[in-house]
Amino acid sequence: DDLMTQASVTLDLNAARDLINQADKLVWDEAHSLTIFQRPQIWGVNSKLGNAGAFGFRGVAYEDIGFLK
Repeated sequence: DDLMTQASVTLDLNAARDLINQADKLVWDEAHSLTIFQRPQIWGVNSKLGNAGAFGFRGVAYEDIGFLK
């Protein structure tokens, strides 16, 4: 916030851009892996294994996973 405040009151355009870039670097150093959406899940499982794979938003019921006859 301090860097953005300084950038907003700086009259020198190059100095303001430098301050904004510094603030941007701090944000990406801190929160670069913030998950804001569901990522695709790719699973590789044995074809004889049932009820295993990408579960999405559903919880995993481990008691339902097992080998097929």
